[in-house]
Amino acid sequence: MKLKGRVAVITGAGPGNGIGRAIALTFAKHGAQLAINYFGNTPHVKDAIQHEMADYGDDAIAVEGDISREETARQLIEKTLAAFGRIDILVNNAGISTPALLKDMTAENWDRMIAVNLRSVFLTSHYAVPSMIEQGFGRIINISSQVAQKGSVEHCHYAAAKAGIIAFTKSAALELGRYGITANCIAPGPVQTQLMGEVSD
Repeated sequence: MKLKGRVAVITGAGPGNGIGRAIALTFAKHGAQLAINYFGNTPHVKDAIQHEMADYGDDAIAVEGDISREETARQLIEKTLAAFGRIDILVNNAGISTPALLKDMTAENWDRMIAVNLRSVFLTSHYAVPSMIEQGFGRIINISSQVAQKGSVEHCHYAAAKAGIIAFTKSAALELGRYGITANCIAPGPVQTQLMGEVSD
């Protein structure tokens, strides 16, 4: 994998985010310039992100914020373009998993899950695609889940959001291919994170 000169935006890549951080470190190892999004505006998280940014080298910026908010997504893309002048790869990794039985699930539970896991994919793609079209090149990689296809007890909202990502990606691929932009999904199974010992995907 040769990524020298490529610019990658990765959401959900802050401290303790196993998949996102692993992607960021791998991309950095292969020469990519990075813009990572993380969530947690506290001294502890800020100290942790500064420590982790040292692993990425000088060619990296970090943008804090809830990526389900339009303003955060817009700023992430704008700050990336200001810092590096282009966006070649967008990895939509940010996500949450808060189990709840369907009979106990509140509308707030549902809305938050859809916002973080699905709405964010639309928002970042919406703001990144124009620059990709202009340069005639782009790679969108969306992190879905096996749960999207097989379902899971206590995860109706999570499964729905992740399945939505798959449908979104298929349509985006059909729409954007003419501009030299590809869109693909990765659907991992459970992943053990190092920081919290939690299972997420």
